[in-house]
Amino acid sequence: MPNVIYLIIPLIFYPLSAVLLSKYARDIGARKIAFYRQLTMFLWGIPFLPFIISYKDIYILEWKNILLASFFWALYVIFVFFASNLLPFMVAKIFFEPSRTIVAFIIAYFLFSETFSFIDIIGIIFIFIGFFIFSFSKIDVSHLKLKNISLWIFISLFNGIVFSFSWYFFKLYGAKFPPLLASYTLETINGVFIFLFLLFFSFFEKKNNFLIEKKYFLLIFLLAPLTLIATYGFAESYKKFPFYIVSVTFIAGFVVVGLFSYLFLKEKLDKIQILASFIILSSLAGIILF
Repeated sequence: MPNVIYLIIPLIFYPLSAVLLSKYARDIGARKIAFYRQLTMFLWGIPFLPFIISYKDIYILEWKNILLASFFWALYVIFVFFASNLLPFMVAKIFFEPSRTIVAFIIAYFLFSETFSFIDIIGIIFIFIGFFIFSFSKIDVSHLKLKNISLWIFISLFNGIVFSFSWYFFKLYGAKFPPLLASYTLETINGVFIFLFLLFFSFFEKKNNFLIEKKYFLLIFLLAPLTLIATYGFAESYKKFPFYIVSVTFIAGFVVVGLFSYLFLKEKLDKIQILASFIILSSLAGIILF
């Protein structure tokens, strides 16, 4: 299988999973979606448990990186579904992606000693131009109850930092595991953190954050493999490409999110959004191919 396929897998499966789950998050609550998303991924991976035991020595050595990657990933998941309740999915991504990209390049340069070509730098500049153009587009928000907009814009920006550090620690420990096992470990342990977050909220708010209708649990269960497959694609990619290449490629997910948001969330695309998407994708192609 060509290595580039591993870059493409997350670009399809993460946006599809996130958009569909966000659709249900607006019906039953972000916290429950975040928790049951992780719980069902654990259930799908139960056949891996005997295999995990054979890597117990590596788990002991890498426990800090595993916990840090999972903790940051849990924060990211919760923030994504909270933001999707109060902002159009594409608006949240406008602020999330530039923040995540800048931090990813800083991590690549200072922590992985990766270098960037002139074309890489020009490509990133044009990607930011694409996001700037996108910010002038009209986005339908009639299906949302908008409030505390400034807060959720800030959270979307902050979430880009959280995401990048999660994948930094994931790359560190993932190099020592088979990709599928590394992915399952991340998604399972961050589910534990999400469970602890929900217990905290339940205690102080004095309400049950775990009750869910059976039909929603079944839907989340059926969608869970999409996320697990996407994380597997990332794990493979980090073994085959530099950190910054994987990170910058993920920006294409922004365009895919726009397509899926149009199809499933009724968030319309206008000419400005299409132009911005073209600029972003063209810039990414230049970075990857040259």
